[in-house]
Amino acid sequence: MANSLVALLGGTGHPFRHNEPARIAAHLANGEGFSSPYAGSPIAPTAQQPPLYPFLEAVAFKIFGVYSLAALRAIVWMNVLAGAVITLLIYLAGRRYASTVVGLMAGWTWALLPAIAATDVYISNYALTTLVVLIWLLVIPRMPASSKAWILLGLGLGVAVLLNSALLILFPASYGWLVKKRRHALMALVTTVAVMTPWLIRNYLALGHFYPMLRDNVGLELYIGNHAAMQENGVACAWNLCAGTYDYANAYQGVAEMGEVPFIQKRTRESVAYIRAEPGRFLQRSAKRLAGFWLLPYPWFYLVITVLAWIGAVQIAGPLGTFLVVMFGLYPVVFYATQIAWATSYRHPIEPLMLLSAGVVLTRACDQLIFPDKKIVSHLITKLT
Repeated sequence: MANSLVALLGGTGHPFRHNEPARIAAHLANGEGFSSPYAGSPIAPTAQQPPLYPFLEAVAFKIFGVYSLAALRAIVWMNVLAGAVITLLIYLAGRRYASTVVGLMAGWTWALLPAIAATDVYISNYALTTLVVLIWLLVIPRMPASSKAWILLGLGLGVAVLLNSALLILFPASYGWLVKKRRHALMALVTTVAVMTPWLIRNYLALGHFYPMLRDNVGLELYIGNHAAMQENGVACAWNLCAGTYDYANAYQGVAEMGEVPFIQKRTRESVAYIRAEPGRFLQRSAKRLAGFWLLPYPWFYLVITVLAWIGAVQIAGPLGTFLVVMFGLYPVVFYATQIAWATSYRHPIEPLMLLSAGVVLTRACDQLIFPDKKIVSHLITKLT
């Protein structure tokens, strides 16, 4: 079991060797601060990603040993348990917003898909991020008119944003619910920003720059997907959706010598210059990344799920429909422009929403095709009783 786990998460050598949060966590556990996510770089402060997940890994390293198999088990079990709870929450969300059948269909699909299971055991924040999305979806429509409750909500989301800054999208996505509770929503938003602020200040003091999304590596991710030396056929995947869309070769060369901030600034300038010089190639790559985000790793299966999910998002009325459209429409945009090396992980936070929305459309279609007289029968039963 241990060997299989190591092989799945890293192959030969320690499975943390290519994992940037784990490198930061190791430095934290060794008393070297939140620093140096890149191999070979000297000990220096970093803003490569939000702080919470590396801190969670650092706790495991501190208890079980840095890069130890016991620490690996603890981290993987944390993600696996999150994935299991997600299954239950998908069922509860389906039952609340649609029907028990929708909840069961979406929950079992989540539980049985191999790509989802693999993402849940991978060393990343995406299982926990997905858990936050579903908790928010279940909680936000039923928030009481209590200032304390909304402050606690903002506090919780602020902590979650320290896990993954993309979770800020939950506020605009929930407009349909929040518009009727503006004062309380503002209280929650202010609390969320207050929780984020100490880390924003830390990044500014440590690195000399203000990073509103709590991380500084967006320019590097843009470079990985868009630069002059792209290897067009370097990566293979289903329907050839990966080839020419990202390239890690030499992407990190120079970070140790230059330091993180000037290195990422240089990579940002290089990628922007390339995009300006080759806008057509950038759009072609972005189109492939868009398709890859929604369709990998099982294109025919996910083509059906994606089409049904978008139909459901457009057809579902009220705040839930708005939530789905915003999440589907805005959350993936950064990946279209940068890279999708781990499409299943990047899609993970919205995948339960896709399964639920698709389930609604599928069950409605079945009702109309198999039970077209359902309303008539219900009307007759009402009359007879």
